[in-house]
Amino acid sequence: MLKMEIGGKEYKIKFGYEPVLKERIISKMAKISSLFEGEEVQPESMEDALLFIPEIFLVGLQVHHPEFRYDYNTKVGKEDKLRQMYEIMDQYLSAGGDMFKIFEDMQNEMVNDSFLSSLLRKGMAAEKAENASIQQN
Repeated sequence: MLKMEIGGKEYKIKFGYEPVLKERIISKMAKISSLFEGEEVQPESMEDALLFIPEIFLVGLQVHHPEFRYDYNTKVGKEDKLRQMYEIMDQYLSAGGDMFKIFEDMQNEMVNDSFLSSLLRKGMAAEKAENASIQQN
């Protein structure tokens, strides 16, 4: 579990099954990650990333922070919770925080310590085996 302290409050980040899937976080994370693979980051890509980071943070708070929960099916309450996340991000950035460090930390949390971790590790192992097989031929 990832822990972050912002504005004197500790936030525990844990990616639960339902919020990750219903908010389509996996595909959004892959899209945002791919935006930064090139040498030059476009302004639209930067905006997409800046909008996504508070959303992934909010999804990560669903397990341990009831005060940030909303209805995943109807999205009722989501905008209010995102506004709170924007305020938290303002606090973090005002204190010298790095927006992309948060993204990297959350991405690592999802890959290494979530319900996805074993699935992703198996997928990466299969990909490595396939690449090794191709290189031998």
